[in-house]
Amino acid sequence: MGIAARQNSTTVRAQAEILDDALQSAAGGGHESLVRMLLANGADVNAAQRKYSWTALYAASARGHQSVVQLLLDSGADIHACIDIYGDALNGASTHGHTAIVQLLLDSGADVNAQDELGNSALHVASEEGHEAVVRLLLDNGADFNKKGSWAAVPSVAAAN
Repeated sequence: MGIAARQNSTTVRAQAEILDDALQSAAGGGHESLVRMLLANGADVNAAQRKYSWTALYAASARGHQSVVQLLLDSGADIHACIDIYGDALNGASTHGHTAIVQLLLDSGADVNAQDELGNSALHVASEEGHEAVVRLLLDNGADFNKKGSWAAVPSVAAAN
């Protein structure tokens, strides 16, 4: 590979990273039209943002932007992508009490018992944060009440805190 080809390849990778970081920022900010534009211009719907490793789906789910979550799912976002200690999009939505997004993610095939790298499930984080409606929804969709996580022995202990 010649110098010009390597430089072009490096430029293309840098441009792709900028597009991908912009996608996570736009998704997290709830800017649906920008998300559409970035996806149309080649942003990777499943790329992890360089600073926090969040995907666009995680960012939109955690920040409560339901229409952006739906757009990303329709665009092929990986609903099972797990971001180290943050978990998947279901954990993000559950942590912040976004009941409608939790329902959307469950209806789209999210694993109700998936755990983050620390062992916490959506039920653990929703219990810890006191989001009763989300806890009820997760339990109604088969969340394992007895599964241990790192925040508490079981969700009932987290809820008591």
